Amino acid sequence: MKTLKLFVLALCAAGLVACKDDPAPVPTAVELDQTELSLKIGETAKLNATVLPEGREAAVNFVSSAETVATVDQNGNVTAVAVGTATITATADDATATCEVTVSAIEVSEVQLDVTEKALVVGGTLQLTATVLPENATDKTVAWESSDEAVATVDENGLVTAVSTGEAAITATAGGMFAVCNITVSPKANVGDYFYSDGTYSTELDSTKKPVGIVFWAGDPTASDPTLKKDFPNCTNGLVIAIDEVKNVFWQTAYRTYNNTVDAWVKTKNLDFAPMVSGIEIGDPLNKIMGYNNTKAIEAFNAAEENAQWPVTAMTTLDTYRQNVPVPATTSGWYLPSIKELNLAFSGEYPYSITDFDNESTEICDLINEKLAKIPESIKYDDDYLSSTEKDAHNIYDMMVWAWYVPVEGVGKGAGMTFRAVLAF
Repeated sequence: MKTLKLFVLALCAAGLVACKDDPAPVPTAVELDQTELSLKIGETAKLNATVLPEGREAAVNFVSSAETVATVDQNGNVTAVAVGTATITATADDATATCEVTVSAIEVSEVQLDVTEKALVVGGTLQLTATVLPENATDKTVAWESSDEAVATVDENGLVTAVSTGEAAITATAGGMFAVCNITVSPKANVGDYFYSDGTYSTELDSTKKPVGIVFWAGDPTASDPTLKKDFPNCTNGLVIAIDEVKNVFWQTAYRTYNNTVDAWVKTKNLDFAPMVSGIEIGDPLNKIMGYNNTKAIEAFNAAEENAQWPVTAMTTLDTYRQNVPVPATTSGWYLPSIKELNLAFSGEYPYSITDFDNESTEICDLINEKLAKIPESIKYDDDYLSSTEKDAHNIYDMMVWAWYVPVEGVGKGAGMTFRAVLAF
């Protein structure tokens, strides 16, 4: 019997049979450092898994219950994909641990409009562009609405159309946030309208307002004047000629000393202005609305210290006129008209080069004078005016500007001519 007992003890020691005094094996456990996660679409988070007992070597496998909502890689990196919930399960041997992930949308924080205030005429349009922030907002759909569709309508793409005179607010809404553009609609300008110091205009003279000019052309002058388009993109309604004028204005008294064109100086400085010098072909500056461009180029010329000895002296007359007859900032302000603008104020549209014009029509001139006759102290519009368009020059004796002196001709820069300002609105 003693021998049998010793044999059993030997088997226990060898581990070949179970002995009732041995401890039970410890099962594998896995723990996650987070059991709940709240993420927004596109955000990520790291889940760290711990396998127990310490020292136990077991691979951890991660899996998502809904990969369309949240994905997870085998390092525990969770990525939020879409709104919803998903369960991330970590498995080691037969042990598991879970983390509940809730994914929410990225909410809109702000809506911005590229234009917040705009004046239109009846029939005019405006393309509004809405920017929804943040850029990664989940739903960036913009809804457009007009406060008064009888005044201005807006389509699903933000295109505003002026319908009738009045005011309307155009609202762009996204994710509960919004932005507003205030639209003021005026009647379409007509040639012969009185233009007032407050920027309004009317067909009949309004005795309660101060008239400063007459509309002589209705249309978009920015279409041919790139500098005007850059500085005053909203001045698309037409052109106004001043109700009075200044006589014996010299374009550039020291032009012979300078012995060059302003346009040549602009080109040497690589300034961003369209050419001022013109030939006589239909596509040349002579046949384009370019007065604002020319005036800004002349201002740059005069402002340069190197030109202090030979400034364009007509600018002094213009500056004085600007001070004496102020106009709203919504206009281009007064400027030296191009020769084409003087032609438009005399005869209206002319389909050929204006060098061929020979007093065929005085329709617009007559209408302007009819309107001016109703304004006390205004000066009759004539046919003898200085322009800002330089003439193509070949020598010192050919340093001229184009003048509206029917027929159109070049005049010396030192000749005394009549000055009449224009503006775009």
